[in-house]
Amino acid sequence: MRSLLLGLLAIMALSATESHAAPMFQNGSFASGFTDWTLSGSPDLQSFGFDDNRSVGGAVFSGGGAFETISQVVSDFTIGQSYAIDFYQQNNGSLLNPYNDGRASWQVLLAGSVIFRSALMDPGDVVWERQTATFVANATSYSIEFKPFDIDNGAALPGDTGVYPVIDLVSIHVVPEPSTALLLSLGIVGLAARRKRLL
Repeated sequence: MRSLLLGLLAIMALSATESHAAPMFQNGSFASGFTDWTLSGSPDLQSFGFDDNRSVGGAVFSGGGAFETISQVVSDFTIGQSYAIDFYQQNNGSLLNPYNDGRASWQVLLAGSVIFRSALMDPGDVVWERQTATFVANATSYSIEFKPFDIDNGAALPGDTGVYPVIDLVSIHVVPEPSTALLLSLGIVGLAARRKRLL
């Protein structure tokens, strides 16, 4: 009986989580090029992305010469709810080329303010790394911007530097509240115990 109750609590927790459907980036895989994105400067779309480096999607990179950023207005946030912005990154620069040998990372800006700077990437660091920025919503809609950061110059991609950070598979998801995560854990344990008893 107790395990059944814990299972029901898990279902209730799942229902509570689903009621806070996550806002979404449109075209977060860049499968449709820059459709739905607002550009600043001249970011480029490369022919391969995170998906096994196939041409399914592609990825955005910034190659210097301007403050090259991408942004999108995302709505349907719930005030007080925690969210996570996920993306994958790599650095297509090369130590052999003085025009693109900069160490770089990505900045995530929420309504113009930096909330996250990703892990530093050395030139030629082409292994895709997942990065996550978390925040608590205090508005229902945000302009979310991704901006390269040139660590060697301490600025966001000045026009005379060469860094080639790449970004792909941008997404948002709800961060479960601790109480919800606890209920889910208890429910899973309860269901496992009940199944074991039935076997």
